[in-house]
Amino acid sequence: MQGHFDPTSVFLVSKLVAGAYRLNSRIDVRLPLTVPILDRLIASLRWITTSVYDRVLFQAMFLLAFNAFARIGEITVQNSKSGVLQISDIEISYLNSKPHLVSVTFRYFKHNLTSSPYTISFGHGPTSTSAVQSLADYIDLRGTFVGPLFCLENKTPVNRLVFDRHLHRSLSFCHLDSSRYKGHSFRIGAATFAAESNFSDARIRALGRWSSNAFRKYIRISGT
Repeated sequence: MQGHFDPTSVFLVSKLVAGAYRLNSRIDVRLPLTVPILDRLIASLRWITTSVYDRVLFQAMFLLAFNAFARIGEITVQNSKSGVLQISDIEISYLNSKPHLVSVTFRYFKHNLTSSPYTISFGHGPTSTSAVQSLADYIDLRGTFVGPLFCLENKTPVNRLVFDRHLHRSLSFCHLDSSRYKGHSFRIGAATFAAESNFSDARIRALGRWSSNAFRKYIRISGT
């Protein structure tokens, strides 16, 4: 303030402060969306909206978010469309004329230091409803016009506010606390399910596109 040198502006000091902040960060109170809860949320969609399109849309979004370890910013538009999944990033493989496997290519994601795309594939998934069939049904309704993967019936991309509103309605219908379950709970749930299924740390890290073992803070296995 009196013209003295500010030591906190030094690069090394600023990094030390940032590191100390992460070590003392607040406890993450968000809960994982488990497979049974995800089944309940999917079932609730028929009751919280009269729109067939919206029901198919959000069923596909919920299941892709879980099975692809997706961040909500990767499936909904916020301030920019640059990082959101595009229709061209999705490939559905068929077996005996039925949707069998989905491949999702993430081209822009957090900690992607090499700027290389990363593809994750999934099948039916652990839920009662097939994640592959749900996405195929949604794309049949959406059409294949170029742009963000998830769009409303009027062809505008789904933004975070709209997604959160539908998730909140589903949670409320299921009598679940929406202050504890958030959009990121899909990713937390996916990591927890993978750990419960005895996936190695390396595999979980790769599936979730984590650059470190930071995913471990998301694991919410009872008794651990």
